[in-house]
Amino acid sequence: MKTLSGKTLSNATTKGKVVLLDFWASWCGPCKAASPTMEALHKSHSSKGLIVVGSNGLESKKGPSFAQAYQKKNKYSYTFSFDNDSLMDKLKIQGVPTFILIDKKGKVAYVATQWTDKVKADLTKAVETAVKG
Repeated sequence: MKTLSGKTLSNATTKGKVVLLDFWASWCGPCKAASPTMEALHKSHSSKGLIVVGSNGLESKKGPSFAQAYQKKNKYSYTFSFDNDSLMDKLKIQGVPTFILIDKKGKVAYVATQWTDKVKADLTKAVETAVKG
């Protein structure tokens, strides 16, 4: 994944960390509703090894500009990446929002394909469990 800051995220660069991938698009209302929770999880657990990645997808022709504007406008401090359509295809992600939590051992610990109060609670609990890991 290419981050807005120019870094590349891969299995090797995130080894031993808990990674929360939030696949989103700028036109997706539920995606935008989830972003404050992504920010809160980042702020409360990044010091414990959590990497939250707002993975912009389904609009790769727009380049990084939409993700940059969204991050800046909302003052989000978690990592954003762009041009994730091919990764979404490889992971068979068919829509947004999609959340994938990967534990410290590189195993998928949680997946959700919608944003509801239950998903928010379950995802928060899964992150808390994974960072204790």
